[in-house]
Amino acid sequence: MMDGATAERPRRARIPTLDGWRAVSISFVLLSHSASGFDTSVYEALRLFGANGVLVFFAISGLLITKLLLEEADANGRIALRAFYVRRCFRILPVVLLYLAFLTISGLTRTPGELAASLFFYRNYLPFNLAGIYTFHFWSLAVEEQFYAFWPGLMRLTGNRFVWPTALTLSLGTAAWRWAAVALHLIDTKSVPPGSRTDFTLDSMLMGALTACILHRTESRLWLRRALHPAVWLCLAAATVALCVFTVPFGDFLKATTIPLLLAGTILNPDWPVSRLLEREPMCLLGRISYSVYIWQQMFLLPAWIPNRLGPLQLFPFSLLACLACASASYHWLEKPLIAIGRRLSDRYTKVSIHA
Repeated sequence: MMDGATAERPRRARIPTLDGWRAVSISFVLLSHSASGFDTSVYEALRLFGANGVLVFFAISGLLITKLLLEEADANGRIALRAFYVRRCFRILPVVLLYLAFLTISGLTRTPGELAASLFFYRNYLPFNLAGIYTFHFWSLAVEEQFYAFWPGLMRLTGNRFVWPTALTLSLGTAAWRWAAVALHLIDTKSVPPGSRTDFTLDSMLMGALTACILHRTESRLWLRRALHPAVWLCLAAATVALCVFTVPFGDFLKATTIPLLLAGTILNPDWPVSRLLEREPMCLLGRISYSVYIWQQMFLLPAWIPNRLGPLQLFPFSLLACLACASASYHWLEKPLIAIGRRLSDRYTKVSIHA
């Protein structure tokens, strides 16, 4: 039961534009991973789509989670951490456990350490020689879960007033550390990919969090809406594409800055043609199952140089169809019912239920 008298729980409306952005993100991942099933030249031409698609996912996570927690703190006077983690567990874990169970039964994991690192979300720091291809994508889940492990508590500790300077300071610190660690050879970049390290990628989510703080306040929200004139937004979009293609100093931090602004532009201007496109039902449908698609695609969309273990299911286009079928079934029959249970359980710890 909730504290005090039972009241109606206002549900936060979904933001269709963000579902559309999720669809864009997972489409980039699918394009990149599908290309890996062909010759090396095709893969090299398209592989950057996957990495940058994940960066969009990170920006969405930082923005949306921070937005919801700011609203919860305003409504309740505090952030209910237990409620947050109950919702996250019921959202994240079911499909992860199912996927890892399938890998284990099929003998597709390489070492016990790989399974443990995937299950406890430190796969992004596991050396290459201890892990296989079927859990490689768990690096990004590890980054997000490690972000969730500290950010809500830090928001509760600092209070809404100081969330934005905290996010900005940590973002700048991440960018500075990333530059120093690579330039001064402070880390081993051979056994663990630098791009998968949480301490190298936090700014992608923290700048999303900073954008959520701007959107949360009426004055700054109106200022940002005026600043993101369509011409400015298009310039930001072009700059983001250029940053994805070319290597420039502090390019990762610049992408971490521009991507959340692109998201904010479409949130603030739902009448824009690009916003209406993102809110089309096919885009939203793909966006809603994007997490499931991301988990299952690694089973089917394998590089051409990896031995085929599932026959035609790992050959394009059957691989893509199998991925979408598994993801859809997983979302509707497993994840969606358990998400609803998680929300009901989380209501024990908060007066107002605000769902991600």
